[in-house]
Amino acid sequence: MAIMFALLIMKPVYALLNLGIHYLIFVLFLYSTFSSGEVINFTITTLLCGLIYFVRYHHLRIELSQARLIDDIQNELTEMRKNFRLSLEQYELILEKENYMTFEWNIEKDRIYFSKEWRDWFDESEDIPKFSSYIQERKTLAQDQKELILKCLEDVRKGVIFQKHELFLPLKTGKKGWFDLRVITQMNDRNEPISGIGTLLDITLQKERISKLEQETRMDLFTGLLNKTAIERYGHRKLKELRQGEILAALILDMDDFKGINDNFGHPAGDHVLKEVAGIILKKAPAGARVGRMGGDEFMVLLTTEDLRLLERYAVDLIWEVSQIKWGDADVGASCCIGISAADSDKWTYSRLYQGADNALYQAKRRGRGQICCHEPGQKL
Repeated sequence: MAIMFALLIMKPVYALLNLGIHYLIFVLFLYSTFSSGEVINFTITTLLCGLIYFVRYHHLRIELSQARLIDDIQNELTEMRKNFRLSLEQYELILEKENYMTFEWNIEKDRIYFSKEWRDWFDESEDIPKFSSYIQERKTLAQDQKELILKCLEDVRKGVIFQKHELFLPLKTGKKGWFDLRVITQMNDRNEPISGIGTLLDITLQKERISKLEQETRMDLFTGLLNKTAIERYGHRKLKELRQGEILAALILDMDDFKGINDNFGHPAGDHVLKEVAGIILKKAPAGARVGRMGGDEFMVLLTTEDLRLLERYAVDLIWEVSQIKWGDADVGASCCIGISAADSDKWTYSRLYQGADNALYQAKRRGRGQICCHEPGQKL
């Protein structure tokens, strides 16, 4: 019990020291009671305990390091979002920069006047009559953006005092940019709306940065695939979205004797193999599939499809491709087993789908290296 206590809660140095002291006590004081064979067995067991503890501690440090990095990214994303929500006072300071333009829309004439920066961004006249028709007829403007702008104009007509929207607009360069739109409705002496005045601020860089941070919080930082949380969220959502005739198929790939690769070729070789496996799974994945790393040497693929055989053929390709992985010129003997399961209605839970694929993987492992096992939707798990 004392040894287990040390290995579970003590720091590595103290845990191994505790293990060594107990071993010495056994050898020095109890040697005469036990045979030499029992002493040798105890010695081997003690060494294995120390080795297992060291390997688990090493992997725990890697996982904790990744977790801290993801937390840092999440904190940065939170801070970015916080800074992105500008107060009106901060917004006034931004107006001193060159990445904004002003406008005034006359309600009665349906005519809009932009500042000179409008032409720089969009190569269009600063004075646009019949602005509502202009928006409706713009072929390069997405339908949802047209509807947003037209609703904004309608709200100005209704006297809505202040509006704030984000627009995704086509630029004269052929690309598209994000703009922060802010509109204030101006009233006459009878408190009737007569115009909308406001600004367009280029926020493309901020939006891209936020998008990048959001993507990083969903990624497994070692392989670049989706992390466990992201793939599980996707699975929960897709189960609720299944249509008639569709299934959500889950594939779990687990390496065979991955520890042997680390032991025989070193951890750099093991890291190389994991990254190669991740690249193969992603490159060969069917269109629409989501690929994630569940942790360690276990990977998952989720695919909405109408034919489970598509994923079975994909699994056969993966078995072959993984077996061809090399470390330099050396054949590391990489192989994997694959379990497949499928859900055919929104009555399934993600846990049940995962359990089906995991059970199939277990059966594949029992058959040997490089095996595939598949649970059909109607099969008992």
